[in-house]
Amino acid sequence: MSLVGRDHETKTLTAAIARLEAGTGGCIVLTGVLGIGKTRLLESATSLAAERDLLVARGRATELDRVAPLSTIVTALRPVLGSDWAPPTDVNQYRQIELIAGRLEEVARKRPVVVVIDDAHWTDELSALALRMLVPRLSSLPILCLLARSPVPADLPGQSVLRTLIGDGACEMLVKPLSEDAAAELCRQVLGGPVDTTVLA
Repeated sequence: MSLVGRDHETKTLTAAIARLEAGTGGCIVLTGVLGIGKTRLLESATSLAAERDLLVARGRATELDRVAPLSTIVTALRPVLGSDWAPPTDVNQYRQIELIAGRLEEVARKRPVVVVIDDAHWTDELSALALRMLVPRLSSLPILCLLARSPVPADLPGQSVLRTLIGDGACEMLVKPLSEDAAAELCRQVLGGPVDTTVLA
C-alpha cells in the first residue's frame, strides 16, 4: 500500500484496517483539495482490504446525487448488502435508514466491512442523514468508514454531517500537497527517468 510521499497516511489507513480485522471499526474522513490524492489513498486502502478478504462497499458521490434521496448510501452499500436489495419505498425515510442499518449489522457480524465513499461532500441530504445516524450506531461493530471530501463547497448537507462526525470523534486525515522531494520521485516514476526543475514547476 506504499505511495510516494504518503507514509503517514498509508500507515494510518493500514493500522485502521488491521484494527478492523481484530474486530474494531471506526471512521476516517480524508480532507484535501481537489486532485491532491485522496482517491488514490482510498484505492490503496480498498485494495489492501480486498487482499485481506474483507468486504468492501465503495461509492462515489456526485453533485447529481443531491436530487436523488439515499442514492449515495444505497449505491455505495449495494456490493455488500446485495445487488437486488433496497430499502422499501412504502415506509418513511427514517425507517428506510433503520432497515439499512439493520441489514449492514447482519453482514458485519459475519465479516468485517469497509465502507468507502469518495467525494462524500456531495452526498444527498438523506444519505448525509444516514451517515450521521449509521456511523455512531455501528461504531461497536467491525465496520470501517472511509469518507473523502474536498473542503469546498462548504455549505452542503454532506459537509455539515462530515464536520459533525469529526466533532464527535471521527479521525480527520488532512491530505496535504507532496513535498518537493516526493513530487520529484513521483515524476521520476511516472516518466521513467530523471526530471529537471522545468518538469517539477
